[in-house]
Amino acid sequence: AGCSASQLDTDGDGINDELDQCPSTSPNVPINGFGCAADQRDTDMDGLNDNVDSCPNTPTNEIANNNGCSPSQTDIDLDGVFDNQDLCANTILTDLDGDGNFDVDSAGCSPIQYDDDDDMIDNTIDICPATPNGEQPNSVGCSDSQLDEDMDSIWNSDDLCFDTPAGESVDQNGCSEYQKDDDQDGYVNAEDNCSNTPLNNITDDNGCSLIQLDSDGDGVNDYFDAFPFDSNESVDTDGDGITDRLDAYPLDETRSEAEAKESGGGFMYIVLAILIIGIIGALLVVRNKQEGGFQSQFSQVAETDDVTENNMAQTDYQSKDVPQISQQQNQTWEENGVHWSIDENGQLSYFDDGTQSWELFQQ
Repeated sequence: AGCSASQLDTDGDGINDELDQCPSTSPNVPINGFGCAADQRDTDMDGLNDNVDSCPNTPTNEIANNNGCSPSQTDIDLDGVFDNQDLCANTILTDLDGDGNFDVDSAGCSPIQYDDDDDMIDNTIDICPATPNGEQPNSVGCSDSQLDEDMDSIWNSDDLCFDTPAGESVDQNGCSEYQKDDDQDGYVNAEDNCSNTPLNNITDDNGCSLIQLDSDGDGVNDYFDAFPFDSNESVDTDGDGITDRLDAYPLDETRSEAEAKESGGGFMYIVLAILIIGIIGALLVVRNKQEGGFQSQFSQVAETDDVTENNMAQTDYQSKDVPQISQQQNQTWEENGVHWSIDENGQLSYFDDGTQSWELFQQ
């Protein structure tokens, strides 16, 4: 009693209470010049007392961990680079070159931790180190714009035909003629003989539709050609199997031969010629009977001449104009420039070029 603070040392640590910042220091523990033991002071003021602070000199304003250490004082991956400077915090320590030193650079990174193109594939396995930003790489760091899997010189990202066989020429889309079907008819261009087949048309084995074929080469395609294998005919309007050129009724499928009617034109002369020949023959018969009792060399010669003339006239007519009807049976034919037709009843008709119709031939 009766002592001032400058005279007292309550905790017996050798520092008078007036100067002792820690007046309750435990006995026999080391203290600093202010009378504080390690468990009573926080030298770096990081919130941890010095007795539990692994880093008692933490720089001001740095955040310390539970051990009282800030990133500038720690090296979590033990790569020799403090965490505040370490760009690769979880470096796996390797010595790939066998020089006795860890493969770590000044940034705290080993080669397997670098990814120059930021594609999440480290440089050591990235065979495409410049992958464009935003593109999805494969397991070796390459995106479609960096690959050409079918080796046709068209990058995968632009290749519409990614499995082009080796050696085939391709277009700007990476497709060969064996991979394209421009007219969408089911036949690839390389095997398609008709490259512009209209959509949905039925095609043959060569990729051609009827409207693209001309089997008989007459200039009319098979689709419109009623006689696709006959180069002389192509039109049958009524579909009766008789070409319009020889069909008396080209718009009526139930009939095709002309009905009986008076013949005209040049065939009238044929009829008249037959009548004249008949009259001459009759006159000769009468004359022969009248002169039967006067057989002479002169009359015989005259008669012979008349008969010969008559026969020659008939023969000349038959050979030039009248068709050999006996040789035809229920068919159509052409003779001496005239188209003839005979039906099953033996009725003879001819095609009149003047009227462009079939006419019944009357004798």
